[in-house]
Amino acid sequence: MTTYEYEPDTLNEDGSLVRGRLARSVTVHDALWTEEDLGWAMGERANAAALCPGGCGHPLEESTDPKLKGEWDAPLPTVCFACQTLEKRKAEYQGEDIDPGHLFHVRRKPPD
Repeated sequence: MTTYEYEPDTLNEDGSLVRGRLARSVTVHDALWTEEDLGWAMGERANAAALCPGGCGHPLEESTDPKLKGEWDAPLPTVCFACQTLEKRKAEYQGEDIDPGHLFHVRRKPPD
């Protein structure tokens, strides 16, 4: 929000009104983070810190509980065909004579 402060209005010699010049303007910005934003961010940070850093994605409180030993299953991996295609393309560019800076991506082929 911006507020403007003007010099006082005056009258000219002929009696016409002369508006005061802008003397100062002050702009006040809203806070980048509200209290609610901060609360959500801190909660997200706490949730992330509570997860196993090994990569399983489960809460440490559960994944390290001796009572739950043997209660975990690791199913066979799923193949992401988009990732598979991307990794094959990257492999084509591995070598000493390839300049760095190639940006790889994958997209769906348009329907025939």
